[in-house]
Amino acid sequence: LDAARPGQIRLTLLRPGPRPPELELALAVPPGSFVLLNADDIGHFGSRSFSWQTVLQAATFYERVGIAVQAVCCQATLTEAPPVPSSLLGRVLISPAAAGASSGAGGGSARGTPERLFVLRLAQRHECFFVDNTNYRPSHFAQDSQALLGWLTSRGSELRVGYILDSFGQ
Repeated sequence: LDAARPGQIRLTLLRPGPRPPELELALAVPPGSFVLLNADDIGHFGSRSFSWQTVLQAATFYERVGIAVQAVCCQATLTEAPPVPSSLLGRVLISPAAAGASSGAGGGSARGTPERLFVLRLAQRHECFFVDNTNYRPSHFAQDSQALLGWLTSRGSELRVGYILDSFGQ
């Protein structure tokens, strides 16, 4: 594993068996805390179609080391890729949809959507880590969301956890 700096880890899911001690050292999220997963971002990683399996693997990764997980997705994802796997039921939060807003689904083409900003607002409100590879730019934030942009570029950057998946979604 590469050395992780605060807010970042290399998300590599291991095969069953003993966990190497360096995995524990590489975790940027302390055990006992909770983490938000941007399920739309993770499930569409490297693909136009959504994979609940990838989201489940990410959730399992954190839960194995004692970190509670809450996945967030938009309604369009539930329509595109129903149903939520039974092992994730109760841990998936559907973001409220704004009238006339574009969907966050579809491989990350809509970067500043209300669904993505909802993940940021939850992380800000709960001061928790969030797993999200979105490359947020100032242009993604409406005038009424400038305070959220300020949080993201300061405290939020410490709580954001990026990830890397291989070509098989692992």
